[in-house]
Amino acid sequence: MNPNMFERENLLKLYNYSKRAGASLSLLGAAFILLNVIFPNIRIDFFVGSLLFLASIVLAYILYSYYYENRLSFLQVIVPFISGGVFLILPLKHDLAILVTIVFYLFLDGFIKAAIGVSYRPLKKWRLIVYSGAFSILLAMFIVFGWPLTNYWLLKLIVCLNIFFDGIMFFNFSFGIEEELR
Repeated sequence: MNPNMFERENLLKLYNYSKRAGASLSLLGAAFILLNVIFPNIRIDFFVGSLLFLASIVLAYILYSYYYENRLSFLQVIVPFISGGVFLILPLKHDLAILVTIVFYLFLDGFIKAAIGVSYRPLKKWRLIVYSGAFSILLAMFIVFGWPLTNYWLLKLIVCLNIFFDGIMFFNFSFGIEEELR
């Protein structure tokens, strides 16, 4: 851990990053939830791939612009980028490959968020990041245990909800940082 991580200047950068990432991810997740409801017949590989790829691009831009010091947060960009790229570059035709890719994304995303949350432990509301990681892991387990009953529409909704709640988590986490800055 960086010893200067919790100095005022770095907290201000983290505040700006979490506020902007939260707003962007929650809007992106909500837009794709609405898109899933209005157009339920969009192919899952294009839909999920586009969502994950856009989320990774947005996070990479915001992370690079505001809080590039934290190297652990770059993992949060790489996992959706790779998962989205798999969906966009290799259109998956087999149900099991689609499920494995989504479960892979959710599990890795959950563990990375838990690690990031623990690294922010002295800050207020650090538990929100850990809870968001646990939520991602629960969604992955929901898919694994409910596999025969899981259809494409539900899988798309699960990935959208994960991105949406990531945004809500980041946004609420920024309020905890704001309290630290006072």
